[in-house]
Amino acid sequence: MDFKYMIIRASSLLLLLSGSLFTACDDDDPDAFISVSKQEIEVEYNGLTANGETVNFDLGSNHAWRATYVEEWIHPTHTEGDRGRTRIFLAIDENNTGKDREGYVIFEGDGSRRTVAVIQKLKVDALMVSPGKLTVVKSGLLETGAKASVYISANSDWTIEVAGDSGWITPSKTSGKAGEEDVELTITQNTTGAVRTGTFVVIAGSKRATVTVTQNLEGLKVSATSFRVNKFGFADEERTPLTFTVTAAEAWTSTADGWLTLSPASGDAGETEVTLTVGENGTGALRSGEVKIVTAQTGLEETVSVSQNAKDNLFEDDGQQVGHVYYNEPFDWCKPFNKDDQVGSDGVKTSTLPIYGTTEDRKEGNAAFVKSGLKDYNPDGECMYLASDYLKMGRGGNQTGVILPALDAVAEGYCTDVELTFEICPNIGGSKIPDEVTVSVEIVEGPGTIGGEAKLSDPITPEGKYVWTPVSMKLYGITADTRIVIRSTQQGQNGYFRWFLDDIKMTKIAAE
Repeated sequence: MDFKYMIIRASSLLLLLSGSLFTACDDDDPDAFISVSKQEIEVEYNGLTANGETVNFDLGSNHAWRATYVEEWIHPTHTEGDRGRTRIFLAIDENNTGKDREGYVIFEGDGSRRTVAVIQKLKVDALMVSPGKLTVVKSGLLETGAKASVYISANSDWTIEVAGDSGWITPSKTSGKAGEEDVELTITQNTTGAVRTGTFVVIAGSKRATVTVTQNLEGLKVSATSFRVNKFGFADEERTPLTFTVTAAEAWTSTADGWLTLSPASGDAGETEVTLTVGENGTGALRSGEVKIVTAQTGLEETVSVSQNAKDNLFEDDGQQVGHVYYNEPFDWCKPFNKDDQVGSDGVKTSTLPIYGTTEDRKEGNAAFVKSGLKDYNPDGECMYLASDYLKMGRGGNQTGVILPALDAVAEGYCTDVELTFEICPNIGGSKIPDEVTVSVEIVEGPGTIGGEAKLSDPITPEGKYVWTPVSMKLYGITADTRIVIRSTQQGQNGYFRWFLDDIKMTKIAAE
């Protein structure tokens, strides 16, 4: 405690004692009193309570009174009064001493005295600036088109100092009072031809916070840069409208070839979803066009290209000769595992190799399956097995199929029509009753149809004995992105739907 406050307390005690010693010798009223509702008050550095309220208390007296001692940093609303009850508020200066402090207000009257002690916490400088890093586009605005700003929260008056090499950043104000405030930033257009970085510092008391501003050369983005469509102007068999998003930091306009229509054709800063309508191609030949998006202020430009053929299909035929074999899988890679030919032995020999498990032979079987390029349609079911030179699939309550490898030989932008052939056979259990399994072919990803329209074939029922049932179907518009599955129809069903698969082939057929 400061020496001054010790003297004050000692003086108060002496006065109190002297009053007691001389009471019988003066004319003071022995029933006189002064009372206060609070004798000790704690406040924050700013002179307010922890709840942000101004300190107050009630003084009651049955005679006139006055404040005989008031700390210089404490300012009562009343320093004297008559008998009765008075509410006194204290305006307390901010504590910038660097330590806690204690002060007093002493009230006296007609021999009575009351002391109110005020304990004030030291000020701890606080400053928060958010965000600490900003990225703006070429125009000086945010990518959304809004003006950049920073939020400042400080318990001291604050100032902003912009770095000498960052004069292209101008805050809306460079000083402010303690509290919370948003400061907008005016940033000039970036004409340097390169990304640039600038800084400014916010200072509040002993605290400093640096804000870094990066300005790139962007300001315009489109979510799609190209479309490939058929003669009718669609990119898929479902004729889904062509849409994309324009994200600009300022207003923009567009231009397009005559057979292309963008709606809306212009927009303001922010995100705008647009629809591109492509007219029917009656030229009989492939044609190309483009839509250009241009920002109004900075002249930034993005181009969306459109390639339209003159066919119902989206892609040109790959030009391979009829009869060309794209894929052939006889499953010869199963032979080294020396498993039984269950179909050929009429079910007498039944050993197979599961491709899931920790034993060495199962690991090797799995590796061979993966190397073939096939994928298990339902690996969680763990019901894929290697037989002599074909696959067995399914177990109680679990079914699966195979996903065929992509036809990588079909170049990008081209397609082909193929005949898919394979052989299937049902499993026959100990009761000599064949499993009631059917098999489906499905295009699960990418372009193409089965038979010209469908993505999923009708179920195929194999002959109910140990013989191979040949299957053939035509697939149209197949590309390198097409994924074809041969699987049991009963996916997810309980029961036994086990079957065998062999000799998968895809062969070029004449375009139709």
